[in-house]
Amino acid sequence: MASTLHLTKLMTELVGTMALCAAVAFIPTCAARPVAIGSVLMGLVYIGGPVSGGHYNPAVTLAVLLRGGEVISTKYAGLYVVVQLVGGGLVGLVVWCAGAEWTEPTGPLWPSGVLSEVIVSFALCSVVLHTATVSATSGNTYYGLAIGFALANGAMALGSYSGGSFNPAVGIAMLVTNVFGEAGDASAVGVAGTRHAAPIFLLFGLGCFLAPLLGGVLAAGAFRQLARQEFGAGSLAADRVMLCKCGVEALGTAMLCFTVGACDPAYPLKPVAVGSTLMVMVYMGGWISGGHYNPAVTLAVYLKARWGAGGDLSAHQALLYVSSQVAGCAAGAVAAATVLGTQGEPAYPACYEGALTKAGAYEFFGTLILVLTVLRTASSGNDFSGLAIGGALATIVAIVGPTSGGAINPA
Repeated sequence: MASTLHLTKLMTELVGTMALCAAVAFIPTCAARPVAIGSVLMGLVYIGGPVSGGHYNPAVTLAVLLRGGEVISTKYAGLYVVVQLVGGGLVGLVVWCAGAEWTEPTGPLWPSGVLSEVIVSFALCSVVLHTATVSATSGNTYYGLAIGFALANGAMALGSYSGGSFNPAVGIAMLVTNVFGEAGDASAVGVAGTRHAAPIFLLFGLGCFLAPLLGGVLAAGAFRQLARQEFGAGSLAADRVMLCKCGVEALGTAMLCFTVGACDPAYPLKPVAVGSTLMVMVYMGGWISGGHYNPAVTLAVYLKARWGAGGDLSAHQALLYVSSQVAGCAAGAVAAATVLGTQGEPAYPACYEGALTKAGAYEFFGTLILVLTVLRTASSGNDFSGLAIGGALATIVAIVGPTSGGAINPA
């Protein structure tokens, strides 16, 4: 019986990884492609999560192993990684046989490609750790949604810079396709425009294999520092608990501002990318800090507590939250500028000339709607709160963005 269960877990990881890699390879290039790939991952996580954990990514498996708490043993982690890489290799052969192409990166290997892989893999692994491995959120129904859209957000914002791998198994699939393509005739295809063996091994070895693993390691380290409640917060001093909360606020705001800055302003689904990033961050860090990521939201939550309408956010905590959010915004801006490099400038919200009054009104009412959504939906046990908050922001940005830039956030 035990051996059958072990085999079932490994087969789930193998088949799931193959399905995910196939989605990356065969879903046609279009504006909705990142959402389609993220939705595939979401479905696979819901299908295989109760069986194997639904990793389908060596970086995720490494992060789950390093987080501690015996969520997965070293033996199982090693077997998971092996079957995931085998699954990627098999899909690489299928892609080569089908004569298909992988997405070609538009940015240079360094820093755009590698940093894109590290940052998005870090975000993806962090979301997995915070939504699918902690006792405080055990039994939630949003973990697959959060994980799938963590990948979709990364692909929407940065997929063009790295090719959108964010998974060593996908990197192996790309490498196998190109190795067989090099061994065959000159018309064999792999990653479009990539034909020489040495650059292939450099690109896929560093950018698509090692970089996501580094992102997983960083995510595990951040989790151990920020999710102290999972390891016994009762023994922590109050200032240490507050430090964890402020760290989550800084991280979530950084990822939100990073998406705003790195995502091409001409991309038609940018409002979706921004809104779904907020959704994912709310699900990731809400159980620790409340998931504000916006000084306007923090102010509203503080006033709600002060006026006796619920909550216990003190003025001191609110000030620390706002300071953390501003610091996170600065970090996100620097990260976006570094990834873009010479490819362009970060695309931050800007008011269109001559529309200052109108833009101010749009920002006020947009922020009002977002804050009211947070206040009315963000409660313990409401698995739809993140979806409602992220959806509200996406809608607001789509409406007011052309006039005010769609900041809706003082940070």
